[in-house]
Amino acid sequence: MTFEDALYDDDMLECVYILHSMTVQYENMYEIYKERSMSVRFLQEQDVRSLVGMADALEAVELSFHEQARDTGINEPRRRVHQPNGVLHLMSGALLERGYWGFKAYTTTRHGARFTVQLYHAETGALVCIMEANYLGQLRTGAASGIATRYLANAEAGILALFGSGYQAETQLEAIASVRPLREIRVYSRTPARREAFAHQMAERFNIPVQAVTSPQTAVQGADIVTTVSSSREPVFDGNDLQDGVHINAAGSNSAAKAELDATAVRRAWHIFTDDVMQARHESGDLIAAYERNALVWSQVRPLADVVGGIVPGRTDPNAITLFASHGIALWDIALAATVYERAEAPGWEPQYIQASRSLALTRPCQPAIIACRMVQTGPGSVSIDTINAMGLHHPWQATT
Repeated sequence: MTFEDALYDDDMLECVYILHSMTVQYENMYEIYKERSMSVRFLQEQDVRSLVGMADALEAVELSFHEQARDTGINEPRRRVHQPNGVLHLMSGALLERGYWGFKAYTTTRHGARFTVQLYHAETGALVCIMEANYLGQLRTGAASGIATRYLANAEAGILALFGSGYQAETQLEAIASVRPLREIRVYSRTPARREAFAHQMAERFNIPVQAVTSPQTAVQGADIVTTVSSSREPVFDGNDLQDGVHINAAGSNSAAKAELDATAVRRAWHIFTDDVMQARHESGDLIAAYERNALVWSQVRPLADVVGGIVPGRTDPNAITLFASHGIALWDIALAATVYERAEAPGWEPQYIQASRSLALTRPCQPAIIACRMVQTGPGSVSIDTINAMGLHHPWQATT
């Protein structure tokens, strides 16, 4: 049948009319799809490293504390899903003034840990970015100790005792060196070779004397700042060795079964702060153990955000011992992830997008016209939905996932 013959065939004209209506309806559906679809930025570890550093992390985390103090920062404590091969950890929150909300998900297995952050627009709920977040997590954890040190340590604090020589210890040292003029760093960890190598690398990197010491007592005595970021399940030093006026960052434990501080260290602290009090009551091994030994009452523990936001004073006396129990909250991840995302969206950055949609994925609007041409050629009764599918096309009222 030719196209001219089809013009005088009532069945074919009806078919063409129907297909025209289908095409219009299909095009409307496709426009809705285009409006609802979005470009989602995907960032890998190397992208994050190229876009932000410690100065950015300190700024982002401090701003998140301000929002937390004003109740525009909403934090949901960490939740865990256990299975025989490992644990899935989920933590979420929102920074309403910054304009984002989202979550971090990470897995821990015998093969290691893997981290991702998903970032959403706070008003529309649109997913804007998915990023790998191992380095981001290192930065924000270090930055949180840096902010705590800025607000709680004595201004002239210059000697740091650092417990731990892993990758998290690097950003702890970097952050604290950014907010206090350190003149001496003492590193202790259980493996002599690792602490020696760490001390050598950090001394070269920061141009500060870094000494690998052979005992916890040597590290702590006379230190102005003590930071713990180890994997130890038991206290790493004796709280009696702390000098008056010291500030402590306890950043290695986010499990009730792990405690880097003994009850004496907690009992001696005049002021105790944490990132999220509700979360601390469930996973701060340091504070839970002290509470069980009557060395702490929970009413003593305040959010560090209250200090940063000016609600309560931090250090009230040069001789006071202050403690920041850090467990890691999603607000820090969202704050720094927002900075990473905005940098990636700036002109000059090569985009790496994945496509996402709230609707089902639809086929292109030209397909009904292709179907119509085939029907003109072969007759209206010859093109069923099965035939359309066999042609590798999609019926315009169907959708594919």
